[in-house]
Amino acid sequence: MARRTLYGHFSSRRALIVALIQQAGDELRQAFAQARNPDADTIEAMTRMVLAAWEVGDHYRMLIALGRCHPGQDMIRATLAPIRAEAIATLGRGQREGVFADYLPAPLLAQALEALMLALAEENAACP
Repeated sequence: MARRTLYGHFSSRRALIVALIQQAGDELRQAFAQARNPDADTIEAMTRMVLAAWEVGDHYRMLIALGRCHPGQDMIRATLAPIRAEAIATLGRGQREGVFADYLPAPLLAQALEALMLALAEENAACP
């Protein structure tokens, strides 16, 4: 795609990135909403969240990685905050129920899960 075509749709590089961030956030929220089942036990709930995140996260892995690693990407972090909060809440619930290990706090486990998923998505993209 030519730069001229891109700027015909977006006024700047920042406008393009903002649109991508908004689209990724919308798709992740929608995927989580579709995966949510109030009757699911903790393991099923976490599994549904991981699978939903995989479907969308693989597509936006570079954008999500930027939001995890670069302090200047506040908009990405803010967009992903509700999704991360839901994962942390589910992990915390699992820890309280004794289903998940509790030797690490739920926010740290959520970060580890996110990092693992991004690494798997990168490896998946690199494989022929």
